[in-house]
Amino acid sequence: MATALVLAGGTGHPAGAAVAPKDLCSNVRRRSEKAAEDFVVAYETNRGWECERAGHLKIGFDVSSLGPADPQTDYRDPVEGIRRIEVKGRTAGFPIRITTN
Repeated sequence: MATALVLAGGTGHPAGAAVAPKDLCSNVRRRSEKAAEDFVVAYETNRGWECERAGHLKIGFDVSSLGPADPQTDYRDPVEGIRRIEVKGRTAGFPIRITTN
């Protein structure tokens, strides 16, 4: 499984602020996660892979990315040809947390 970390700026939080109001924090978190997923999907699509968002399924990753099939055989490797990507969006000025999955 791959993990993508995208830092989104322009949230209006002062640098170094550790806590924001709960409703603002959840709204910023949702926007940050969406921006991070959009970034990952665009990256994977630009490299020729097919993406499917899976975060709503709660299966441990946010984006499933399938590599291109072999042009001669139309075979797609089920191990090397798939990436399951957990996306973590963060806002500028907030600490990054590393967790096990």
